[in-house]
Amino acid sequence: MGIGITWYLSSRTQSPITVEELSAPAPRIDDPQLGQLAHASTNSLERSRARYLLAISFLKKYQGGQASKELDGLEQDYPTMQPYIWLKQGRAYQLTNDLKNASDLWKKVASTYKNSPIEAEALYRLNSINSRYGDQAIREYPQYPLTIDILEDRLKQNPNQPNLLKILVANQTDVSPQILNTLVKKYSAQLTPKDWENIATSYWQRSDYQNAILAYGKASKTPSNLYGLSRLLQLTNKNESAKKEYKYIVKLFPKSQEAPKALSRLTQLSQGQEAIGYLDKLIKQYPREEAQALKDKVEILEKLGNQEFASKISHVLLTKYPKSDPASDYRWQKAFNLSQKGDLRNASTLAIAILNQNPTSPVAPKANYWLGKWFRELGKKERSVHFFKRTIAKYPQSYFAWRSAVNLGADVGDFNNVSLKKVTVEIPQQDNQPISGSILFRELFRLRQWSDAQRLYRGEMRDKKSLNVNDLFTEAILESKRNRFMEAHNTIMDLKKKDSPEDQHQLQSLRSNSDYWYTLFPFPYQEDIINISQKNKLNPLLVIALIRQESGFQPDIKSPVGALGLMQVMPSTAKSVAKQIELPQYSLVNPKNNINLGTWYLKNVHQQYKDDSMLAVASYNAGPGNVNKWIKRYGLKDHDAFVEKIPFEETQKYVEAVFGNYWNYLRLYNPEVAGWITKDQKLEENF
Repeated sequence: MGIGITWYLSSRTQSPITVEELSAPAPRIDDPQLGQLAHASTNSLERSRARYLLAISFLKKYQGGQASKELDGLEQDYPTMQPYIWLKQGRAYQLTNDLKNASDLWKKVASTYKNSPIEAEALYRLNSINSRYGDQAIREYPQYPLTIDILEDRLKQNPNQPNLLKILVANQTDVSPQILNTLVKKYSAQLTPKDWENIATSYWQRSDYQNAILAYGKASKTPSNLYGLSRLLQLTNKNESAKKEYKYIVKLFPKSQEAPKALSRLTQLSQGQEAIGYLDKLIKQYPREEAQALKDKVEILEKLGNQEFASKISHVLLTKYPKSDPASDYRWQKAFNLSQKGDLRNASTLAIAILNQNPTSPVAPKANYWLGKWFRELGKKERSVHFFKRTIAKYPQSYFAWRSAVNLGADVGDFNNVSLKKVTVEIPQQDNQPISGSILFRELFRLRQWSDAQRLYRGEMRDKKSLNVNDLFTEAILESKRNRFMEAHNTIMDLKKKDSPEDQHQLQSLRSNSDYWYTLFPFPYQEDIINISQKNKLNPLLVIALIRQESGFQPDIKSPVGALGLMQVMPSTAKSVAKQIELPQYSLVNPKNNINLGTWYLKNVHQQYKDDSMLAVASYNAGPGNVNKWIKRYGLKDHDAFVEKIPFEETQKYVEAVFGNYWNYLRLYNPEVAGWITKDQKLEENF
């Protein structure tokens, strides 16, 4: 099996060409098939779509006259797209300097589609002819993306407009530091507490914690703002100040949703009896938090050496909240500790209790997998195989499904050879369609007009709190189509927060759909990743797995310590590697350069650890110094146990995440593994 890339395209033999095929990735006026379809003698929906796309391609070439011919009267044959046909026709008039017809047509759009995102689109275009329409857009549609463009353009021409600066900060998610600093330094006296809250939020989003702290200090004393201030103080190691603010929340706003969170944070910032006091208060005042508080209390008591009291509290936890995640976490930790002492029977009993009581717990896949290992050590081969197969069947996307596949003898690569494994990579042509939104939005999506589609969709879905799982997943698909993979990932992760029965039903349905998984595990920069990995003799699926974890495929992302780009390469490391690979000119925000430098470095780390990928990946995150200490402390007799014992929580989660990513890329993009998973993984529920 050699490293390669196969473009898996659906066969269309003897089928007529469609607009969807011609518009991928973008329509071209020099594509003869698009022109032939647009000028076909028989009127059809496909012909109308082709005319629209041909007009779009002319507009991109600033050929207004040609675009106008394609758009003239098109709304009669293509009524679904009427507003956008008119908007584009206005642009065609504008390109031919026919400003009156352009203005009249855009006014027609604005009046026909009053109080809708389409009106905001028209006002944006009218602003180029008369600025009063821009004023109206700012007044009525301040959150609309094109209105943000109007605001930013006006501020470029004249940054000394405090009202516009405040509107921008209130409605834009990614505000430049220049704008924030201008507001704070020049117009501080004109800012309201709400303005300061918006400024604080923007600074926080930019990881500028110090300025965010100062801004929160001038915002309204709401529970949310006080919690934000407290959390930032904690993140910047101002622990005593953080404790003071957390206490303030609990005292003044005891019924707020931030109060129990504040008490939990106070527990983290305290030790011994002081921490137990906060936990007792949490248990007394907020019964919904009792399970987690009991678990935390057990851990503190055990550290204090009070085993008798810890045992009593753990008994309360396990009898009162047996199905809770904290109870599962406690059972798992006890089970693993017993296993390390050789008591595999009692460890297995506790692990099976997790599966019986809380099979959806975050630790359930781990417990299931380790049962396979423990039963093998106990000489019960059939039971062992059962639990490995069960892990794959019940938790197929988990890191532990990969570990189970390894233990079942599947050819999926283990820690000591996965970097060298040769794989076939097949990239299927994904044509995932939205499951929410208006007919007009869906038509724009079908035509691959991603920017227009996303603006319209966001305008339609103004009330974020009312969005259901299908609405949010459609937003994720749009983000992915625009190569905003981190945003798509975060949106999908937010689906878990929707807890109504209908939302849960929608989520379960989505998770059985391949679109969900391909959106969650995209494969951008395919050619560069595969070719550069091959050159460095690395498994490309391991490389993309690490990239996904490091940067979420954001090519210009920068870490707080200065690491840059897809593989989060430090500038000093890049300088050294560039000399090794003779790359005199490079940019760490250039995807190909970054993959080149990062992959060479990853290969070098593998060589240091004799191609042990677990150690190499841990070192990529925590550094070789820490990894070498852990090897001396824990040994390498059992790699799974080593991962479980990693003392840095971030690194432990990082290792599991990278190899979990690897497994998902393998099962999605390698047909042999996908076939193996579905072939013989029968599930039996008996334990």
